[in-house]
Amino acid sequence: NGLQYHFDGVKWLAQGTPSSVSDLSAVNFTQKAALGLSNAATARSVQNKLEDFVSVRDFGPATMGDGTNDDTLAFKAALATGKPVYVPRPTNFYKIFDTLTINTSYQALIGDESMPLIKLFVAANENKPALQITEAADGNINQYSRIENLYFIRQVIGVGDGVPNYNQVLTEDLAGVVVSGHGALAAAAVKYPRVSNIRVGNFAIGFYFADCVSVTVHKCFTQNNDTMYTNE
Repeated sequence: NGLQYHFDGVKWLAQGTPSSVSDLSAVNFTQKAALGLSNAATARSVQNKLEDFVSVRDFGPATMGDGTNDDTLAFKAALATGKPVYVPRPTNFYKIFDTLTINTSYQALIGDESMPLIKLFVAANENKPALQITEAADGNINQYSRIENLYFIRQVIGVGDGVPNYNQVLTEDLAGVVVSGHGALAAAAVKYPRVSNIRVGNFAIGFYFADCVSVTVHKCFTQNNDTMYTNE
């Protein structure tokens, strides 16, 4: 950064004039070698390094996750990158008004270990999932997608959590999380998805699976009216 540092026996002192860098692609990063191994790491720009993963906060304002602002577009923009998306712990909760869709192979939506809360706000008697893992955008196979460490709640606008819209006919619109290939161009268009440590609240159906194969479901449950139901 244009500075030199030396220790005067009491404190560190800086000499020189710091450089001003506005373009992170001009600043290099080199990974430190493992202990006892020669440094064979390749220098990369800081910009390139930071693009290794995506956070939903990369596309939202500083107030994102405060439970007041609409975070829908930030989530959709992050997922549209096709990269694994990290969901940090919110200050309150994330607020969305539409279904989040994962339709790219190897895509992931991974929450902080605190299980960030995402509230789907809907109109009275409106039914739609909070998240769906579905066929690829071109109708072909979506494989190895995954979601982890998230808590989805359905909330009726102006009412609060309310009561789930139960129905004798089980449809995916009643579910909080949907994993379905929808009978697309390829049979079983969703393959090898993983749904892990997911909590769903106030949906008539917690999890809905159709036209998918080799699904891994781990530590997931639904909770309605303060009653907990385990989903195997």
